[in-house]
Amino acid sequence: MLAAIGPVGELLLLPERGAPEILAHPEQPPAVAARGPFAYAWPTWTADGAALLVSTLEVGESSGPPAQLLRMERGGAVTALFRSSEGNALLGPGMPYYVNPSPDARHVALLAPTPMVGLTLLFLDAAGRGPAQPIARGAPLFSAWSPQSDALLLHTGGELSLLELATAPATQTFARNHTGYRVPAWAIDGKTFVVCAPDGPRFSLQRFDRSGKQLGALAESASTAAFAWSPDGGLIALARLLATQPPRYTALRLVDADGGGERRARCGDCLAFFWSPSGERLAVLLTTPRDGFAAWLVLDRDGRPLRRFPPFEPSPEFSMAIAFFDQYALSHRLWSADGTRLLACGRMQLNGTPPELLGPTIYVHDVRDGSTRSLAPGICAFWSPQAEAAGDGQGER
Repeated sequence: MLAAIGPVGELLLLPERGAPEILAHPEQPPAVAARGPFAYAWPTWTADGAALLVSTLEVGESSGPPAQLLRMERGGAVTALFRSSEGNALLGPGMPYYVNPSPDARHVALLAPTPMVGLTLLFLDAAGRGPAQPIARGAPLFSAWSPQSDALLLHTGGELSLLELATAPATQTFARNHTGYRVPAWAIDGKTFVVCAPDGPRFSLQRFDRSGKQLGALAESASTAAFAWSPDGGLIALARLLATQPPRYTALRLVDADGGGERRARCGDCLAFFWSPSGERLAVLLTTPRDGFAAWLVLDRDGRPLRRFPPFEPSPEFSMAIAFFDQYALSHRLWSADGTRLLACGRMQLNGTPPELLGPTIYVHDVRDGSTRSLAPGICAFWSPQAEAAGDGQGER
């Protein structure tokens, strides 16, 4: 099941089999919306798949549209979790907030633009109990929930800190000179995490425990880099950032999390990389000779190519998720829960139709047979964490 935003701002549910369902339409706002009409934007799922968290864009009277974050249950109940003030700025295309649900589905870290401050990270109860609590301010601001949902790593400017929910709002500050990466990555046991940081005259991928103690370097790193820990805990994908527009990454490596070695991925420069849910595959979004187009390449755990899919022109919303892929990989799923399908949102030449003649469309690539099909018109979509019943019983292998 996917949650998607349609061409006119409607919220869609897209099953793998069957017709799309319009869950909510701008012309029929729910009772919790103080105004109308408005568009829905940037849906994501709670980690248990029980509800959608979706932003709204409403008609405002000042510098920008006011907005709110809604929780929509699969059964139809709607709860307002947060509302912005008048004139709220946007983080990106049609994006009033960045929403990062906790792995236990109980909390939400919500990033919102704030006048005179830049960005504010707010702590919300995922069921709407109690007011929003600010926990960090500044820019840029990135966050990562621990796997047990008992802590948040915060990277604000060059400052790396840890917020333990048991002692919130107090934080432990670990470093103030970490400017060469964006999002720290947790180990699956929640006891350690990795960052790329200065290591004498060089930089390295370093492991820390929750007290901020450095446990050693796993690999050399560039001064600016991005990385992602595989969901099974065995590998860390690591690449060097190039100063290009849009930003590209090069020299992608797969580093053994136990320090046993590393190997180069067999791919060129890329825009982003995402682990599949089991960690068996790595989806790499490659640049293409055609300006503005990209193509998915799927690698195995040894960095060898498995499938390459047709190029597409990403929608502005999909491009936003790609530009900050290390953050969105923690909250918005481009892989299906069973690791067999991969999303593309935008325009591509399919069945002979030139992309210039198409509106933005949601496509699904099937890694098993290499096929691509269009699901519905739409600007962005994200998978539920819960797998649908598979007709062939084949999951990620």
